[in-house]
Amino acid sequence: MAPFSGPVVKAYNQLLAEQKQHGAINVSTRLFSTTIHEVSRLTYGNYEPDGGTALFDSLVSTIDATQAATPASVSVVIVIISDGEDNESKTSTAACKARIMDRLAAGWRFIFVGANQDAIKVATDLGIEPECALTFAASAKGVGQAMRAVSETLIAYRSGRQLVFRDQHRATHKLLLRECNPE
Repeated sequence: MAPFSGPVVKAYNQLLAEQKQHGAINVSTRLFSTTIHEVSRLTYGNYEPDGGTALFDSLVSTIDATQAATPASVSVVIVIISDGEDNESKTSTAACKARIMDRLAAGWRFIFVGANQDAIKVATDLGIEPECALTFAASAKGVGQAMRAVSETLIAYRSGRQLVFRDQHRATHKLLLRECNPE
């Protein structure tokens, strides 16, 4: 997402601010490419995409760290945002899926939002429900709309509704994808 670093930082921090307006929430943000590091907030200094996507390594590491730090009684939602398919991981798809399936069985929830890929296929390959996946346009506007869709979905879930993207979210992103990729 290097060409859209500014919009990513702005939209992600807006998402965090919106979530905090709807009650107490603990957020852990882990950035990944060829390395994984945790930040409290995105800044132009700490968000530096480099083309590497160690998605599976990052997911397994995030799941393990979250599981170790979180009591079993706490509701956990992991939001995965990626601008490309895994191209760096040592962890296999099968091993990553096994960790996700284990945590889904424990009541955790996962959302997958991706650009430059079929996010629904990637999500389902990992055991994440297709209703919890959204493909977004790799553009400044697409990033903003994706973060808004994630925020609205989390707010709805936190108020007792299902954790699913709405048809409105999908329709907006289909239009943006067409704008970015005219035939």
